Amino acid sequence: MPADNRRMKQQAYHAPRVVGNLALRQEAAAPELRPDIEDEARRRKAEIEKHVMANRLQTRVYSRAQVLIMAAALTLVLAIGAFYLLQLSSYRANRLRVSSLEKQYEELKKDNALLTNICESYIDYEGILEYARSAGMSAPGKQQIVTYQRSNTEYVEKGGEIPNE
Repeated sequence: MPADNRRMKQQAYHAPRVVGNLALRQEAAAPELRPDIEDEARRRKAEIEKHVMANRLQTRVYSRAQVLIMAAALTLVLAIGAFYLLQLSSYRANRLRVSSLEKQYEELKKDNALLTNICESYIDYEGILEYARSAGMSAPGKQQIVTYQRSNTEYVEKGGEIPNE
């Protein structure tokens, strides 16, 4: 195993390396052999890094105007969301109130119907008929009943628009 490791290290040490657009085989004395190529590669690498840094500084992910527009849009979306939630809660509260009032209304209708039945149960129709007969009143005969039709179904004023037949 140690011999294999040494051989791999020697191969890695002698492996070609890329300088600029040239592939060089690196050996112990290689850096001193071609200093002009290495200097050119260093100079080009430094120039490229300089351009990359300049581009990074000049290029922002978003400009100030874009950030302001996005902030305004986000604020608008949040405001609309808050308004929607307020309206939704108001709607739900109103629905609960309507439901409560409908229940009250139904209870009042039942109570009124019950009270109407109670009041009508105390009316003595036979007693009213006897009292009317004792006062000289009688049911009208068929010849005494006059019917007429009217085009306007509104209330009739006293003494107005009644046929004189």
